[in-house]
Amino acid sequence: MALLYRFAQLPDRSGTRVFSFVVTRSVVRDPERDVTSKELVCGFQRWAVAFSRGDKKRGRNKRSVSDRQVLGVYLVWRGAAPGLRVYVDFTFTLLNREHFSVNEGFSGKRVKFTYEAPAQGNRSYISVSDLYSRNFADPNGEFQLELSMANVRTVFSSEVGIPPTIATTIDSDSVRMPSSVFTPGQSKPTKLETAYFTFGGFDWNLVVYPHGNKENEARSQEGRLSVYLVRLTGFDHRCRVRYIVSLGEGEHPVESGPIEDLSDAEGRGFGWQPRVRWSDVARKGVLRLSLEMLEARTISEVSVQALGPGALPATPCYDRDKQAWAIRADLHSDTVRLHLVYKDINNIPRNHLRYVSWTAYLIRGEEPDTEIVNLPGAPFSRYYAQDEADEGIIMETSLGVNEVKDENCPFVTEKGQIRVRLEWNECHLLFQSTYHKYDDVCRIHNQQMRREIAALQAENYSLERQIFSYQKSLAYAQAQQQQQQTVAVDAGSPSAQPAPAGPPREIGVNGHRASGRRQLPSSPLRQPAGGGLPLNDPRVHQNLVNMMDRRLSNVQLMQRTSRSNSAQSQISGDETTVYYSSIVRQPLRSDSQTSQAAVNQPQHQQQRQRQQQQQRFSNGYYQQQAGFNKHRRTTFWETLTGLVCSLGALATRAAKMAARRAEPL
Repeated sequence: MALLYRFAQLPDRSGTRVFSFVVTRSVVRDPERDVTSKELVCGFQRWAVAFSRGDKKRGRNKRSVSDRQVLGVYLVWRGAAPGLRVYVDFTFTLLNREHFSVNEGFSGKRVKFTYEAPAQGNRSYISVSDLYSRNFADPNGEFQLELSMANVRTVFSSEVGIPPTIATTIDSDSVRMPSSVFTPGQSKPTKLETAYFTFGGFDWNLVVYPHGNKENEARSQEGRLSVYLVRLTGFDHRCRVRYIVSLGEGEHPVESGPIEDLSDAEGRGFGWQPRVRWSDVARKGVLRLSLEMLEARTISEVSVQALGPGALPATPCYDRDKQAWAIRADLHSDTVRLHLVYKDINNIPRNHLRYVSWTAYLIRGEEPDTEIVNLPGAPFSRYYAQDEADEGIIMETSLGVNEVKDENCPFVTEKGQIRVRLEWNECHLLFQSTYHKYDDVCRIHNQQMRREIAALQAENYSLERQIFSYQKSLAYAQAQQQQQQTVAVDAGSPSAQPAPAGPPREIGVNGHRASGRRQLPSSPLRQPAGGGLPLNDPRVHQNLVNMMDRRLSNVQLMQRTSRSNSAQSQISGDETTVYYSSIVRQPLRSDSQTSQAAVNQPQHQQQRQRQQQQQRFSNGYYQQQAGFNKHRRTTFWETLTGLVCSLGALATRAAKMAARRAEPL
């Protein structure tokens, strides 16, 4: 058999639930036995895990055929009904007892479960011999299987129609339909009902009033369509339900959006009254209905005594499984505290754990204008094992004790009671109430993942240091090369003479100007005694910035070019030039500024600036678009820098992936 061993809920948007099973040796040694786990609840639907045994033949020649026993595993949907379908992301993982990297698993995204196909899985998951040879099973033949489920989505579709004899008079008020609920002499409004389906442990159906429910709606809504979600079972509790209704079909159906309704003890809710008529959404007397169920949670509302002489009594309540609880108010603090005790703790089976999750609220005001206030720390959860008595759990509130003693407190009723709402979320019965050898597997995997992450982080740090060293060396080499070129240009100029020292420009951090532009500093060069540049020279870092920007600009240009290839035939040459020039462009000075500066400068300095400006337009970075000059060959140092940067990016991604895999379950 397959025993539900552990349960974990991940705090993510997908609502991921992780179920761990201990599979006994009967799955392997008894091929004729149908092994299915007990039912579990996830996404307000009932599920089970089933195993199968089969023969996998190897070879095409009958004489060389050797039967090989394979094990299959399936996820079975227990709440299948006509017109109901469920979509879910699930993953099966076979836990290895030695290392997490050799776990065997398979997954499915947005897998569809229907009434015709309620089971989905892998019929050839793993061979029986590999269970032992690859160290999945222990000497007793038992192994652990992990099931992860997320993004559970329930959708119900149905069609309701009106008989032709009634469709001709649907707009008249004389239409009546008999029902066994009413007496023979009593009439009721026309209503259409769908088939029932199961969600959240209850049976539901949709009721449509083609021209409104005259019993519950105002006169202004008469003649318009109304839809109600009716609960058919579980009348011991109230239920909070959220759903989305869609009427009609085609491109423009009428959608309700998320509706939050409160199903009372009789299964009735507020319903939905769209501002449409039957003829607006029905086609040939048939209306297409689509319902997406979001959640349905059982509610227990109790009145806890908060004021009175002596000790305050406890108020009993029951959850959806008819387990007894008791809640008491504690005023021995600055704020009111609620003490919740599990009274039926002795009814838990031996060697089992009962996981319970709930949310608590305080109710303020009187019906029907009531408001609920969430308790701090909600939702609450706890594991319970068989015991003689439960010590209980303390739930803090934001309601002060002095406020409770005030006569005008909106939380206290006339009888001195506080109304509390308990919303029961989940409940699972787990096998093995104590720490067992099966828990060692997850702890070993946890430690192994931590070591892997630590090793990846150390390797990533080492790679980053190497990248920084390479970049610094490349920048220093380019700075020396530029210095030599500048000296050669000055030596070849016929009117070379020392330029007057202008006002020093403000250099920011990392060699950037205070204005934030990526330009080389214009301070005069200083040649050290050894013939090279100092390593802390700002031009070294500026060359590094220009080199990395040029590399990044080339990558951006390639990405933009690949995206525009589909529409290249429709773009003219001029439009293409304008499109490319908008990628990266270095801001230049205006013509007025250039002409004004040229008047106040000597001729040799103007010639030198023209040469520098031509050099700017010759390289790929200062041209109209970065990387447009494809004839310029990439240097060896640029290629090496790109490879080193790619290596660092891959190491960073590997560390992030390992960190995500090592999240606690």
